[in-house]
Amino acid sequence: MDLANYNAIACAGTSLVLGTASPLTIGLAVLGSQLPDWDTTTSTIGKIFFPISSWIEDRFPHRSITHSLLATAFLAVLVLAVNHFFLLGT
Repeated sequence: MDLANYNAIACAGTSLVLGTASPLTIGLAVLGSQLPDWDTTTSTIGKIFFPISSWIEDRFPHRSITHSLLATAFLAVLVLAVNHFFLLGT
C-alpha cells in the first residue's frame, strides 16, 4: 500500500469511529498510520527517521516486527504514558 492509501484509510476510519473531524485528531491518525513502515528505508517515514529505519531494516524483514500486535501494544503504552505524565500535568 502507498502513502495516499494509508492516509485515506486513517482519515476515514478515525472520522467514522470517533465521530470527529478535528484536524489534530485526523493528523495524529495519519501520522500513526505511517509508523508501521519504519522498517523500510524507502517509505516516507523511513526516510525521515533514516537511522532508525536502517537499523530495523538490517535486522528484521519488512512487515514483521513493526506490523505486529506487539508493536501496536508498545505504541499504545507509550502514547498513554506521554498523555498521562506530560499532557495531563499530573
